[in-house]
Amino acid sequence: MSAQAMYVLNAREKRGFALPLAHKDKLRCLRKILGENQTEFWRRFGVSQSSGSRFEQGLPLPASLQILIHLYLDGRVTDHDLSLAMAKVEVACD
Repeated sequence: MSAQAMYVLNAREKRGFALPLAHKDKLRCLRKILGENQTEFWRRFGVSQSSGSRFEQGLPLPASLQILIHLYLDGRVTDHDLSLAMAKVEVACD
């Protein structure tokens, strides 16, 4: 199996998707493989669509966001976990 095929397979499984997150093309590729638009993909991490677009254009990711994305891709943090955390943040800000 080619390296590109493994890259796509791993992204679909959200496991072992080793990416230097500063690499803009891999972020965009991951989002597209998951079949999500920028709003859907970045909202899960508490990032606006406009900021996510800037990250995909090469703006460096904060270390905390890199860690969160890696945890998500490793399956250690789920969509459910992120939704619960976002709800707590929104309640705290009200």
